[in-house]
Amino acid sequence: MAFKIEENENKVILRIEGAMTVYEVASIRSELAGCLEKSKGLVLKLDEVSDCDTAGVQLLCSAYRTARDKVRTFSVSGAPDVVRDAIDRIGLDPEAFFTTDEEA
Repeated sequence: MAFKIEENENKVILRIEGAMTVYEVASIRSELAGCLEKSKGLVLKLDEVSDCDTAGVQLLCSAYRTARDKVRTFSVSGAPDVVRDAIDRIGLDPEAFFTTDEEA
């Protein structure tokens, strides 16, 4: 798993590469927390995610709630089928999670 970070004055763009599973969520959570602390907004780019399970979906939900509680903007874009399928498997609407790259 790897991260690529782009920053500007309004938001941090965090690209996650690799798996978002129970084995990686602790390090992803740490990276997300740091990004939410130093910016007014966070965009997660997931187009390079290769695997996602329920723990990865829970992490997305937790990041959204944390951003909302800290009055930060939060969006997710570029999710591949593995992420959409994981969201769908737990009974949520994948389309409700994501924005287009233009909206992000």
